[in-house]
Amino acid sequence: AQTSTGVDFTLKSEILSSGDTYIAVGFSSDEEMGEDSVTECVMTNGNTFNAYNSYNPDDDSNERTASPTTDLSSINGTYIDGILECAFKRANTTSTGDSKIYSLLSDWYLFWAIGEYETDENEMEEHEDYGISSKVVDLQSYEDVTEKKKPKVKAHGCLCIVAWIGFTSVATILAGHYKPMWPSKKIFGTPIWLQVHRALLIGAVGLNLIAIIVIFHGEFKIYGAAVLDAHPVIGMIVTVVSVLQVIGGFLRPDPKHKFRPIFKWGHMITGILSQVLAVLNIGIGLATPDAHVPFEIVYALITFVIYQVAFEVTLRVVDGYEPGKEVKTAPATSMKSLNHIKLEEESNGKTTPILPEA
Repeated sequence: AQTSTGVDFTLKSEILSSGDTYIAVGFSSDEEMGEDSVTECVMTNGNTFNAYNSYNPDDDSNERTASPTTDLSSINGTYIDGILECAFKRANTTSTGDSKIYSLLSDWYLFWAIGEYETDENEMEEHEDYGISSKVVDLQSYEDVTEKKKPKVKAHGCLCIVAWIGFTSVATILAGHYKPMWPSKKIFGTPIWLQVHRALLIGAVGLNLIAIIVIFHGEFKIYGAAVLDAHPVIGMIVTVVSVLQVIGGFLRPDPKHKFRPIFKWGHMITGILSQVLAVLNIGIGLATPDAHVPFEIVYALITFVIYQVAFEVTLRVVDGYEPGKEVKTAPATSMKSLNHIKLEEESNGKTTPILPEA
C-alpha cells in the first residue's frame, strides 16, 4: 500500500521449515539480478522479525547498506502452518542519501526471493526460489502485476524429460530384451527392434539438441552453488556422448566381425553412462531456482528410477526362466552311445546288449 511518506509491503510465502529464513523484495531497472536495491525481512528463532536494506552488486552477492535499518518501520510478521508472512514500511526516499537505496518514487521491476538466513554471519544465503514482475511497477499507484513466466526454461526441462525419461528408457528395454521378437518381420531389411531402437535414440538426441539451443538462446546461466553449477557441464557431456552414441550405432559392425565385441561393450557402456548422467542432471535441473517447481517433484523422479531398475531386473529374471524347462543332466550312457549298442544273438534265442568299447 502507498502512503504519502512511503510504501507498505507485505511479503508472504510457503517455507519448508521454521529455521532462520529471509523473504526479500528487490528493485531493479532491468530483468536481471545485479545492481539492485533490496529490502529483506528476516525471521529468526521462529518468531523474531527484522527488516534490513541491502544491495546486490551482481547476481551472486549481497551486501548490507551503511545504515540498513534506516527508513524502515512497522515491522511485524507471523509464521503459521508453514506460511511465512512479513510486513514493513519503507520510506519513499532515503534520509541518508545512500545511492544503493533506490527511491520508490521511480518505477522498478520487482524481484522477490526466499532462502535461509545465516544468523552468525548476518547474511542471506543463496535464494532457494525467486521471481520477477512481468513489467516495471509504479509503486505510487495500485495495479495488478503478474510474475514473469519463463517458457524457455520450462521448454528446456520438458524436452529433456521426454528425451531421457521417455524415449531412451523404452529404447534401452527394446535393445536388452526384445531382440527375439518378430524374427521374420523387418523394416527396410533391418529387425524391427533395431529400427525402433534407433528411431527412439535419434529422437532423444534431437530433442536434447533442441533443448540445448533453447536454453542457450537466452536463459543459460551458472548459478553459483557447486551442485547447481554442474548442471550445464553435465548437460554438455551428455549431449556429446549421446551424439557419438548415435553415430556409432550406424557404424555397427557385422555380428562375426572381429570388432563386434568391442562395439557391443562400448555401445552399451556409453549408452548407460549417458542415460544415468542425463537423469541425474534432470534432478539437478529441477532443483535450480529457475525451474520453479515444488521439491516434491524430485520424489517423482526417484520413483521413476526405482521403477526403471525394478522393471529391468524383472525382465532379466523372466528372460532367464522358461516355464516347464527341465534341468539337463548327463546320463550315465549318452544317446550317442545307445545308438551304437549292438545286439548279439545267443544260441538260446535271447539277445544280450553289448556296449561299445570305451
